[in-house]
Order: sequence, then structure tokens, then C-alpha cells
Amino acid sequence: MNSAPAAGRFGVGGGGRWALTALATAALLLVGVFLTAGFDSSVGSAIRVVAIALAATLGAVGVAGCCIVAARSARSRPPVVRGVVICAIALGVPVAAGAVLFAGFVTVLAAGLVLGWIVLVVAAGWPTDPDPAARATRPGIPGRVGLRLTALLSALAVLGATAAGVLHVLVWNPLAKVPGVPLADLYATMVARGESPAWPATLVAVWASGWVMLALVFVAVALAGRRGVLVRLDARRIARTALVAVAGVGLSVWVAGFGMGISIADAFMTSGGDAAGTGALLAVVWVAAGIAAAVRLIPAPPRRSGASSA
Repeated sequence: MNSAPAAGRFGVGGGGRWALTALATAALLLVGVFLTAGFDSSVGSAIRVVAIALAATLGAVGVAGCCIVAARSARSRPPVVRGVVICAIALGVPVAAGAVLFAGFVTVLAAGLVLGWIVLVVAAGWPTDPDPAARATRPGIPGRVGLRLTALLSALAVLGATAAGVLHVLVWNPLAKVPGVPLADLYATMVARGESPAWPATLVAVWASGWVMLALVFVAVALAGRRGVLVRLDARRIARTALVAVAGVGLSVWVAGFGMGISIADAFMTSGGDAAGTGALLAVVWVAAGIAAAVRLIPAPPRRSGASSA
């Protein structure tokens, strides 16, 4: 009996996929620690140690996986090229991310403010695979839930995350940074001391606008289905976009709150970081959503149907 070789879970494609997923997860954990534990006094040192240790372990696993993929692909040129590309990504992405963070801070801030619009444009404009079989592979939970309910749940998730981010920046964090002062009095004091909250609040509105528009597009799909310009948004793409959006909301909320944090710090002589525990809670949510998005977005190896003959 001869059987056609099926693409195993531990083959070149599968190994590379999970290596990149481990690296993405490690990066998300480290960024989450940097944006919260590094500045948020409400996050305990034990959580920082656990998160950093887990990130270091996953990072080592990811780099080792990339090296194994490259070594196992040495028999033919195309797999070798894929292995080299994977290793280049594994080493290049952190370096590029660090360069952008330290050399292009203003650019990072600007991109963070309009990140919701970027996600919307990519989700709506990314070309669909012309092969129906490829589009139908492993649809997961969205395929069982259905298009309209997936779109509605995704809209609620994005709106909920956005609302939590806005409240964190404009309400919960200011109250935590200046305890015992009502919010109206806090804002009045800021105005009196030349630190008006109007401009920081405008930045928050700009930041939230893209996420709200993305959620409204999901609502449109829930009501009208895949019609016209919405034809590319099937259930799977909506679910994946929602995961990216929730992760993006939590990742970029510090950009939305940057101006407010600085204004409060200048007006009340406090630190510029978070004081409310909601910052850490948002971090947990966005890191979890980011990990789920990494698992679903990194392409899986193509499946081959096994064939047998007597």
C-alpha cells in the first residue's frame, strides 16, 4: 500500500508557522510588559517576572524552531529559501521594531492615532484568495456561528474595547492619578493651570474614530450581509480583523492617552504613567487577542489529501 505524503503538523510549513507564532507571542508579552508594568504602579513585580520569563522562553523556542526549519529544509532550494526568510523575519522584526520605536517616535504616535482606520482599510481592501477551497479551509468558530452573528459579536467587541480605552484615558486614570478630586474639579484645575484637557481629548476622539468606524462596518455586514463594498468581509476575515482590532485598541491606547497623561502630570506634578488598574486589565485583554490573532493570521501549511492504492 502506497500513500501520498500528507503535510504533517511538524513539517517545514507547520514548524515555521508555530515558530513565528511563538516569536509573535513573545513580542506581544514583552510589549505588554513595557507599556504597562514598566509605567503602571498597579502591576506587581511578580507579574512582570512571569511575563518576561514566559516571553524569553517562547522567544528561545521560536528562534530554535526557525533554525530547525532551516536545517530540515536543506535538501531542496525553495524550502531553504523559506527557512532563511523565516530566520530573517525572526531576527529582523525585533530590530526594525526597536528602530521605529526609538528613531521614529512621532511617526509611531501618528500611526497609533489612526491605527483603527489602517485596520479598516486593510481588512476591506486585502484581496481574497480566488480559490474557493483555500478560502474554505479551517474556518473555525466563525464558520459555525455564521456571518451575521460573527459580525455583530465582532462589532460589540471592538466597541467595548474602544469605550474601555476612552474611559480609561479620560475618566478612570485621571481619577486614580489625583485621588479624592471629582472629575469636574480635576478638569477645572487643569484649565486654571494652563493644561486644558480639550486638545488631549481631541486626540482621544481621533484615535477612537477609526475603531468606531470599523465596528460600524461590522454592524453593516450584520444587517445587510456581504454586499457591494462589503463583499470581501466573510465571517473568518471579520473574526480575524476583530482580534487584530481589540489587540490594536489596547496596544495603541497609550498613544491616545499620551497627551492627557502629560497634561495631568504637568498640572498636578504626578508621573506620566498609568495609575488605574484598568491599564493592566486592558493589557491582558489586548495581549490575549494579539496571541489569538497571531495563531489565526500566520499562514498554515497547505493541506494535502492523502491517497491510498492497493
